[in-house]
Amino acid sequence: NRLNRLNRLNYQPLLFTLALLAIFTCLSLSRTLWNHKNKNETMQQQQQQQQPQQPPTPSNDTPTKMQVNYIEVPSGRSDVKRYHATLNSTTTSSTSDQPISIRKWMSLVSSNSTEGIRAASDLSEIIASSSYNSLLFEIPGTSWESSDRDQFEFAIVDKPALAERAEKYPDRDAFAEHFEKCHDDGNDSTEDSSMVCSFANL
Repeated sequence: NRLNRLNRLNYQPLLFTLALLAIFTCLSLSRTLWNHKNKNETMQQQQQQQQPQQPPTPSNDTPTKMQVNYIEVPSGRSDVKRYHATLNSTTTSSTSDQPISIRKWMSLVSSNSTEGIRAASDLSEIIASSSYNSLLFEIPGTSWESSDRDQFEFAIVDKPALAERAEKYPDRDAFAEHFEKCHDDGNDSTEDSSMVCSFANL
């Protein structure tokens, strides 16, 4: 028993030394691998910086032309003309005509882009060229959440009573201050000429 105890005592320093060597070897190997990884990443970054930046290749699905179309649809009434708005997008590979949402239509018209100006002009032309003597311009109600889903549509409603009331009971004072301001600014060239006056609404 004493001999076995002595043998165990003699082996303990050796086992301790071997354990330390194993720990140092693992640490050294980990450090080498870490340095090698950092060196490769640094080389890749340097190569990327030296390479000239290539401009992004345009996608074949990028719209090259957009146009809002107002399509008349049946209303079921002779005194109502109803229209749906669609967005015609033309790319290098295809052409699509999809419904345009209220929010997207509003953003396009207010963007002052060529497509937006044309969309507003086409809408004005539809209203101005209507055969109705007096009319109502109506659109469905919406909310901010649903405006991104609901298709933009409108209706032109024949309303003869508006013309009758305007002719029989004209309110000459309703916009008098604006007409007077236009007159003072010299917008009319002659006294008997038809004056066109523009002012902010609401």
